[in-house]
Amino acid sequence: MKTFIGNDGQYEIDDNGNVIQWMVDSLGKITGKIKEYKDAAKIPNPFDREAVKNMLKLLRIYHFSGRC
Repeated sequence: MKTFIGNDGQYEIDDNGNVIQWMVDSLGKITGKIKEYKDAAKIPNPFDREAVKNMLKLLRIYHFSGRC
């Protein structure tokens, strides 16, 4: 799993491409699961959506080249 910390919480990306959004408190501790997305295009916050899409592109490149 890879982790991205965005504006609306913490996003974890599974190996199969699912994105899980976690609720985070002011200290950075995970307090609960908000939603699981099968497609990164469905993330409502546009800044987080683009950042997660870019991270997925990087993961595909590294997976393709055999680095992960």
